[in-house]
Amino acid sequence: MLPFSLSNSFPGDLLFSLKTLLASGLALYIAFSLNLPQPYWALVTVLIIAQPYSGMIKSKALYRIIGTVVGASFIVFVMPLLINSPELFSLAICLWIAFCLFLSLYDGSPRSYGFILGGYTAALIGFPAVDSPGTIFLLARSRVEEVVLGVLTTFLVHELFFPRQVTPLLLSKMDQWISHVAKWGGEEISGRGTPGFPHGIGAEISAISAMGIHAAYESPDPRAIGWLDALMFRMRDLLPVLVDLGIHRKALLKISPELSEEMDILGGEVSDWITGKSHHSSKEMDLMVSRWFMSHGAPFKMTEAMAIPTELGSLMERLSVRFHDLILIWGDCRHMRQRIAHGGVEEPPPPKGRVSVFRDPLLPLLSALAVSLAVLASIFLWRSLDWPDGFAAAMMAAVSGTFFAAMDDPSVAILDFLAKINIGSAAGLFTLFFLLPKMHDFWGLMFVLSLALLPAGVMLARPDGPLKVLPFMIGFSGLIALQSTYHADFAHAWNTAISEAVGVFLAALSTILVRSVGVSFSIRRILASLHAELRQLAMLQGKMEREVFVDRMFDRIAPLMSRMGVIALEERKKLPDGLYEMVVGLDLIRLAEMREKLPSGLGEPLSRLIHAIGEYYDRPDQTRKASVKSLFDEVWTAVVTSVDLDVEAETLSLLASLRWTLDGGGFRSAHGGAVR
Repeated sequence: MLPFSLSNSFPGDLLFSLKTLLASGLALYIAFSLNLPQPYWALVTVLIIAQPYSGMIKSKALYRIIGTVVGASFIVFVMPLLINSPELFSLAICLWIAFCLFLSLYDGSPRSYGFILGGYTAALIGFPAVDSPGTIFLLARSRVEEVVLGVLTTFLVHELFFPRQVTPLLLSKMDQWISHVAKWGGEEISGRGTPGFPHGIGAEISAISAMGIHAAYESPDPRAIGWLDALMFRMRDLLPVLVDLGIHRKALLKISPELSEEMDILGGEVSDWITGKSHHSSKEMDLMVSRWFMSHGAPFKMTEAMAIPTELGSLMERLSVRFHDLILIWGDCRHMRQRIAHGGVEEPPPPKGRVSVFRDPLLPLLSALAVSLAVLASIFLWRSLDWPDGFAAAMMAAVSGTFFAAMDDPSVAILDFLAKINIGSAAGLFTLFFLLPKMHDFWGLMFVLSLALLPAGVMLARPDGPLKVLPFMIGFSGLIALQSTYHADFAHAWNTAISEAVGVFLAALSTILVRSVGVSFSIRRILASLHAELRQLAMLQGKMEREVFVDRMFDRIAPLMSRMGVIALEERKKLPDGLYEMVVGLDLIRLAEMREKLPSGLGEPLSRLIHAIGEYYDRPDQTRKASVKSLFDEVWTAVVTSVDLDVEAETLSLLASLRWTLDGGGFRSAHGGAVR
């Protein structure tokens, strides 16, 4: 239980704000005592890395320090090489920013934050030193010192005073996700609800995965993290099983409507179990499912006219397997959750790790190009106008252009950043010239700063708070530019505010021209990547490890579903969610495994079927669809006439499953992602 049960409750937010104010004051006091040249950098660092939970602070702080050191080292290394050419030095910084941004977006892991910091740290140090290269080492050293100071004070205060861990919140989100899956899955297998996949469930996977990364920084016991990882991986296995059950339940009732009532009873029993309305053990549920399928005949029924197993029998076999899979996975999830609740004292399963991260190079390239154009335009204005404070435009073009680059359309956020940084600059001007002159000691300074820091801290504690308040605080702290002694120059402050606004505006303009693609474009790119995975699997004839395939697919499905949740309902209905593709792929992998048990003469028609499915997902049309259906009939007949009964049953079950998955949504899914 968290000290404050709701992370967005006002008492919890206020406590976080007070801790952030204390960390800010401590950082400034130490910076003033050590006579550091730019104490406000320590203040800004506190505000940027301050997070409500200790694991979030640790993970962000680590990569902020690494990124700052790398960016500072780059500047110190490059400056002597280009000391006689300020323009080339500025260009080198611009290219470095673009390179770091590309790496950050392409990498997609927690260390991507370090790449971003490496990029704009070079801008913050390098551009002010273009015309005074002799100060470069001092600027780099002070930047590193003040960032490290801000990180350490933030970590110290938030760890010593009422630390809040992200692990309880993560477990709460997991429980909530399992509850949502149980509700949807219960409706899917019982026929009680509205058809369709709730995309919020998929979006929650991304949030849970991110929290899991932060939780790893909190727990000193690797077993606890091991159980969390194992539970997250096992939870993913539920989705394709539930989708598969829904597909084949509909297929079974279409072939044999008279089973509708009995199937509803079975689905209702399993639905009540996974939603917690009944309290049978996993073993009892497994026995009940087995008895139901046994009571409705042998898995394969023969037609009277000829000894060919019916599609009904194959679907019954598939449903039986999938119901047993669901009970096994759901039981595993409950078991793992109980182990976590009891402290995870047992050794967890071996970690599976990540085998794939979805990377689309197009958007990172466009983002790098957009920020390069913005920084170059800022440099051109600065140098051509001989603007003493024009370097601030290049700095803020780099900062604002990288902050929001991961969004589908960053231009809206950058324009909002522009509005808020202007408000912050105005507040900074008022503070610098009307409030600070009346203060004569450190405590008076902190009183003035608290007028901005306390409400900012309350907003920072909320999930959407940083995007709302950080631009204001960057503008505010940049204008007052706290140093050991009070110094106010209105012309310099005013020109700095204008220069920063120009840089952010140029970042927004270049983003609109080059980078704003919209959610629909990103969805189509992800769908095209999903279908490329299926084509690759078909080219390999299904020979891929199941865990590798699932991991590669979920790396695309999670961001796909996150975006599905923000588009219009009518547009969403026309697009696939990626789960049909996953089920198709898993069937292809299983079919490849079964092929080892089949006579050699069946290898050729099976290969042609798998290849035809890959061809269809490459270029979906009616001709390829007809070809796939024709090959299904050919392979079905070949299996029936060539294989012993045990192998025949499993193979035909897989073929029936694959056919109905494609008919139930796989064919439409391929059309939905055809635009690339």
